Amino acid sequence: MEGSRSPHRIPLPRIRARRVEMTIVSSASADSVLVVGATGRVGRLIVRELSDKGLKAKCLARKPEDDNSKYLKTLPGVRVVEGDVTDAVSVRRAMDGCTKCIACFGAARIVKLSDFWRNGEAECAHPKSVNYRGVLNLIEAAKDTPDFEKFIRVTGLSVGVLNR
Repeated sequence: MEGSRSPHRIPLPRIRARRVEMTIVSSASADSVLVVGATGRVGRLIVRELSDKGLKAKCLARKPEDDNSKYLKTLPGVRVVEGDVTDAVSVRRAMDGCTKCIACFGAARIVKLSDFWRNGEAECAHPKSVNYRGVLNLIEAAKDTPDFEKFIRVTGLSVGVLNR
């Protein structure tokens, strides 16, 4: 059919970027904010914003010696701790002393057709392991953390993942 759109393609609305004022904690708070996914593009912006506001940030990183982690360590009030969101023990250790958490991580692996029939939890980098199990680990750790107040999950459209 000439001139008609495919019924399977839904046009996405154009989204204009806007600055969102972060009001997660007051600058008088001595508590740390755990940022998971801090070495990613959005995570680095979040950590820099927290640091600029004089807040303490603890960043969970799989590779604390890579360039992004080294950059985060240069920011005032920022500490990088080694761990993986799929490892419940390292998540609990990272959550210690934090009353808030911003989770802006996601699986950076391309989804494969075989993902529909394979057990995703068997593979550490599988989106189910990272996105589902990772959030579950954070929620469980937050429930066991005294005085925990706020959990924020930042997600996206996986823009750019298929272009790799």
